[in-house]
Amino acid sequence: MPLKPILKTSMVRNGLLELRYHHDMSFQRVFSNAPWETQVGYCRAVRAGSHVYVTGTAPVAEGGGVHAPGDATAQALRCFEITRGAL
Repeated sequence: MPLKPILKTSMVRNGLLELRYHHDMSFQRVFSNAPWETQVGYCRAVRAGSHVYVTGTAPVAEGGGVHAPGDATAQALRCFEITRGAL
């Protein structure tokens, strides 16, 4: 189904016109069951049509707390692991 451009004049910035596109698409949310998800309306990832958006991911250890304090590489790997689990 081709996308239909919808012009929104409020989207003119610095003399440039930004086009927004409207397309009917499905949304799927992935939750991690963290306690703050219901408190702040957060979910781990959202699939919108053919795109997946992963939200803020922190290096949380399996039992809570920070994973590998002081080790940025291990923390980054933990974030990728959490992201991979959501996908």
